[in-house]
Amino acid sequence: MVSVATIYLAGLPAVYTILTAGLNPAGGAAAGWRKPALPLFLAWCVCAIVLAAIAFLKDGELRSVFETLRTRASTLRGDRRREAVVRAISLVLENGPEAQLLRNFSPRVFIASPTEKPTELVPFLSTDIRTWQHWPLATGAIGLTFKTNSPDPLVFRRSELATLNRTLTTEQLEHYEGLTMVAAIAIRDDAERPLGVLSVSSSAAAPRFGDRRLRALKLLASNLGVFLELVV
Repeated sequence: MVSVATIYLAGLPAVYTILTAGLNPAGGAAAGWRKPALPLFLAWCVCAIVLAAIAFLKDGELRSVFETLRTRASTLRGDRRREAVVRAISLVLENGPEAQLLRNFSPRVFIASPTEKPTELVPFLSTDIRTWQHWPLATGAIGLTFKTNSPDPLVFRRSELATLNRTLTTEQLEHYEGLTMVAAIAIRDDAERPLGVLSVSSSAAAPRFGDRRLRALKLLASNLGVFLELVV
């Protein structure tokens, strides 16, 4: 676009001025332009071509710069949005009214791998995600809850956990074999698709997890679904 405008602005005046003066059949001062008309016209053309080439290169550089800016701006917006979501979820898990009812049960958030057909879940707020912390679908309480995608929490007691522990790795057993209760619920989007899992657990001998806590867990998962939709 810039190069076309350059040719128009530089070439049109040259054609009009030189050819009008040089080809004018009338005598007088205009006759003096007849002989140098062609060299001048060629000089104007060369200048126009040079200016067009420079403008074309600059135009390409500008497009490249703007494309880079757009790409970086999108990445920055994504990073800032994710940071904001992480802070919001952390605050909700630590200070929300539902979280207060669950403060003795170690709430954790797991999210599905960002693919059309996720195969595993990983801790969302953890900065140290080792291989043994990945939960394949239908493995353990976390994987089973995600696969079931129930709108209500699932509660796993000692007997259910003992059965599920058979599918765990050695490292997972070392960290989770002592649990006596896990309550988990799928975190879902507006279309009721599972985005992740919210779980709470306890190692107490006989932990009580009544209706009030079940409702709090369900409401907390619903609130987290709003946030996770922004980043998953």
